[in-house]
Amino acid sequence: MVGHRFFRKAEIPLEVVILMIAALTMTTAGTLLFPVASGKLPYYENGLYGLLLFIFGLQTVALGKTPFGDIGESLP
Repeated sequence: MVGHRFFRKAEIPLEVVILMIAALTMTTAGTLLFPVASGKLPYYENGLYGLLLFIFGLQTVALGKTPFGDIGESLP
C-alpha cells in the first residue's frame, strides 16, 4: 500500500491553482447574486466590479493571460 497511486503527492501547476481560486470566488459571488435579486441581501455594485477587476488583474499579472487572450512580452 506504500506505493499506491492515491497517496502520491499532487503536483498542480500554479496557473491551475490561481484559476481555481478565481473560479471559486466568481462562483461564490454569482451565488450571492440570487438573494440580491430577490431583495434579501444588500448590494454594493462597485464592490462587485472591483472584485471582477481584481480577479482579471491577478490573472493578467500572474499568468500573462486575459479573458480575451494571451498578452505577449513587452520590449523593456
